[in-house]
Amino acid sequence: MKNKKYKALGKEIHRLIPGVSFLGADNIKNDLIKIEQYVNENTNLDDIPVLLENVNKNITELITQFDIDFNLS
Repeated sequence: MKNKKYKALGKEIHRLIPGVSFLGADNIKNDLIKIEQYVNENTNLDDIPVLLENVNKNITELITQFDIDFNLS
């Protein structure tokens, strides 16, 4: 994102969506879908950093919850 390599970002985001969807993390999936759409359409690019922050925060929370639920720590 920082280097404005939107096509590469879109490809990576696209790869994440099925796994996040499988986990049932709809909030993360929805943000990833928005990012992919914005990159593909070259629109709302200023919104992407906030969406990426949300995804990062929510994935961190998800991992923490897995650690708790499955005694991984």
